[in-house]
Amino acid sequence: MKWRVNKKTRTVLFVVVAALGVLGLVSLLTGKDVCLTPSSTDRQQCWEREVIHTVEKEGVAKAFQLLSYLYERDPLFAKDCHAYAHLIGEGSYSRFFNGTLGELTPEVGYCGYGFFHGFMETLLFSTGNISEAQKFCAEVDAKIAGRVASSGSTACYHGIGHGVTDGTDPRLWGDADTMVAPGLLLCEKVSESDFQEYLCATGVFNAIEILSTDERYGLAEIQEHPYALCHRQPKKYREACYTNMIPAVLRLVEDDFLDAARYVLKEMGEYGKEKTIDGYSTEEMVILGFGSEFIRVYLGDPQYAEKGLSWCRSLNSAVHGACIEGLSVGHIKYGSPEHSYDSLRSFCSLDSMRAGERDACYKHVLLRLRNWYEVKRAGELCRQAPSPYREKYCTWYESDNE
Repeated sequence: MKWRVNKKTRTVLFVVVAALGVLGLVSLLTGKDVCLTPSSTDRQQCWEREVIHTVEKEGVAKAFQLLSYLYERDPLFAKDCHAYAHLIGEGSYSRFFNGTLGELTPEVGYCGYGFFHGFMETLLFSTGNISEAQKFCAEVDAKIAGRVASSGSTACYHGIGHGVTDGTDPRLWGDADTMVAPGLLLCEKVSESDFQEYLCATGVFNAIEILSTDERYGLAEIQEHPYALCHRQPKKYREACYTNMIPAVLRLVEDDFLDAARYVLKEMGEYGKEKTIDGYSTEEMVILGFGSEFIRVYLGDPQYAEKGLSWCRSLNSAVHGACIEGLSVGHIKYGSPEHSYDSLRSFCSLDSMRAGERDACYKHVLLRLRNWYEVKRAGELCRQAPSPYREKYCTWYESDNE
């Protein structure tokens, strides 16, 4: 969302929205159908005001209801759903600070966990208080424990890395290596496991990629040579860097996914063969990430599925399966909050899907359903999968219920 205002301006916008409510002008911003202007820019700005107002006045749960409604209503909103979830996280910080955050439900994971990213960015940008960040992560664990396996709480660590990098000392601007160093050092200190450190590092590199789009930060190298910074990282951080430079690569090749795949596989070279914390090779993780982004870009195209399969089949066998997995998870990450799994099943059931592709399509999501849905609901969805894949990839549900 290139139109989005910066943090200082957004603070003013929060105050203005609150003032409008006091003046009895809330009707200008509330009501789900007020953003029907033909202008896409006007609609986006109106949606931002709607989300901000709802989270401030009615809370997190109501804000996610609005997000789900708008997702179903307008493809333009759906395409930037993650960014609007960010706004809910940003607006929730004051509620957390004064003890009125309320219950956290699995809906906070909608749209790629943007809620957690926005919350942590705001907390660390506002206070720099790492202990408060850890307190929030612990609170998330307590509130959704037993309902969602892990992604909600672990998304906090991505947010920590993101938030601390957003607040980088201006004296460090102009040198990407220097700017990411404090964040990566903090990731080592606050994380209690290698996986938490990895997630925190993904936040650091995600943030530096976003900052590179603003000329003030003097990060032209990332725009011109997205992987140069990654090549200079130690092994444990390289994949996190490569994967989070995907937006920069897509800008470089103007969203041509064939060119993007050629670029990254050539640029990574032997680094692409390195094993990652998830057991995939680095090149598999990167292509999986591009597969997910393919869905973000093309989900509204009636021919998106066949185009996606064609693209994956054009890649070499070493990353073909990961590409299919990326398309699969993209349905959950960028699909409708209410119907993403139905969309995924339709995709995986396509007649044009080859046997090995169908296996990859179900594998990634079925193994991780607990990360996106309440455990009971995840089990119900797993049982809906075709028999061979249910028996292979839903054993976690049987174990949980023994």
